Amino acid sequence: MQGGNGNYRYDWGKGYETYAGFTICPYKDTTIRLIASDYFSDISGKNEKTSIPDTAELTIKVEGEAFSICSFQLNNEGNLMRSFLSNDGKHFSIDAGSKTLVFQQKNGLGSSSNYVGGYELTVKDWEQLNKTTTELKKRLELFPNEHNETIAVQSIEESQSDIFVWLGFLDINVFIILTLMILIGIINMGSALLVMILVRSNFIGLMKAMGATNWEIRKIFLYQAGFLILRGMLIGNIVGLALCVGQKYFGIFSLNPEIYYLDKVPVEFNLISILLLNVGTLIVCISALIIPSIVISRVNPVKAIKFN
Repeated sequence: MQGGNGNYRYDWGKGYETYAGFTICPYKDTTIRLIASDYFSDISGKNEKTSIPDTAELTIKVEGEAFSICSFQLNNEGNLMRSFLSNDGKHFSIDAGSKTLVFQQKNGLGSSSNYVGGYELTVKDWEQLNKTTTELKKRLELFPNEHNETIAVQSIEESQSDIFVWLGFLDINVFIILTLMILIGIINMGSALLVMILVRSNFIGLMKAMGATNWEIRKIFLYQAGFLILRGMLIGNIVGLALCVGQKYFGIFSLNPEIYYLDKVPVEFNLISILLLNVGTLIVCISALIIPSIVISRVNPVKAIKFN
């Protein structure tokens, strides 16, 4: 037994007593029922607040010479040698010499199954969690009930603080990684645009000689850069979504649950987030290319055509 006040009483069929066990050598199929509870001073439990009694059963089936004397074998630790017939250990057999005793154990649900240790409330809006917790604390923690007891209120952020600290670190890592990826993408696209401008300097010179303005020429290169960005985004979305689908349904990348509280990397598909991410990436990259395209205004048409 466990729980309660540590002072236990047992009912083997003739009322409560303090004897926790006894030796038996069954000669026929037997079922033993045990009712257990705790008590303070009076073993009958009268006028005392005791836990709700819990009941367990042990069924014994005798195979072989039923009326023979039991001859049990002990292991090195002094316990009866058992042959387990189920993975949960509740069904096992013991060799008793000329007969075999087969046991089927049925544990009770525990007295805790009859008690309510707390209520769990869910909120529809996560942003209102702290506000809801504060309101509940004002209503419940400051006003005792009819038994002069108060109810403690804890939000999930308070009861599972370690998990939320870990999630906070993950958010920081995600922010750093996304920032680095955006900077690298901007630098790469800027470099690609500058290479395109240098390679087509004669084209720029001809366009200026024909009367095209700097902004009109810049838009041509920005359109070409935008096409390259869209093609890269298409390939990236196909590869990324394929990996996400594989992770969601097949768990390609696993985690150590003892460290991360999860056995695999979780994936959630949100169409709006995916669309906003793609649109935001396109806008940021195109906007960042406006500055490198200023180089076009410095191209001298005479030198560019002459160079050609």
